[in-house]
Amino acid sequence: DGESTADMALAEGIALLPGCEFSCETHIEDCHIKIIGGDFAHPAITAILDDIAASKSDAYLELLDVLKRRGMPIDLSELLAFGHPVAVEDLQKKRIFEFMAHKGYTKDWVSAKLLVRNDPELSVKRRKPSAFSVIQAAKASGGVVSLAHPYLMDAEVQCDGKKISRGEWITRMVAEGLQGIEASYTYDKTTTREPMTKQEMEQAIRRDYASCLFIDGGSDYHADHKKGIERPRELGECGLSRAEFLATPYAALMSGRQREAFERRGE
Repeated sequence: DGESTADMALAEGIALLPGCEFSCETHIEDCHIKIIGGDFAHPAITAILDDIAASKSDAYLELLDVLKRRGMPIDLSELLAFGHPVAVEDLQKKRIFEFMAHKGYTKDWVSAKLLVRNDPELSVKRRKPSAFSVIQAAKASGGVVSLAHPYLMDAEVQCDGKKISRGEWITRMVAEGLQGIEASYTYDKTTTREPMTKQEMEQAIRRDYASCLFIDGGSDYHADHKKGIERPRELGECGLSRAEFLATPYAALMSGRQREAFERRGE
């Protein structure tokens, strides 16, 4: 229950805003769009979620077949029961990566992700929602929409069968209604191919997009310290200052009680 969860967070002095991150574009890796706030029961969002569930199941089962042929067998029932049990329609690729590391096929889940991403046979493509459809769903549901970690996308991406620059792709999303973009992010602990440092990437994003998008940020915390990652992302190590957060559209999503709790924690 979203309301009771928000109340539990409020009791701890935390202003909890509901959100969902969507992996978009079948042929663009790591094009992730966040919707924060809004009505997640809105038909525009539930239709996307239903289609994602169906496409994931098909593609991930195909990936398991390929892994078996490559000498890395994974039992589906064991995979679904791993850690916190899930149904097959709720299977996430990251769970597969973590399980590959658990089985000893790779050193950690990041190594598994790189193996799958860089091997054409293993890189099974599932049908993902278009970025434009997610942006439109955010607008229809009353949510705030932001592009996560833009520099995890390659410098050139495939769009409509053609190669275009990452910058041109972001410009197209802006024209469609994208509102924000992440700048402060744990790029130094991810699989980005960008040669710039984390600080240089943040400066470039602020320089290029602050005039047309609000600046977002986050640590993308995955509790990696529990999963054998040598340099885990820490909760809150990247993100926005209090002043920056209050200048974003997220602040308007907070209730009066949430804002009071937020302000008390800053005293």
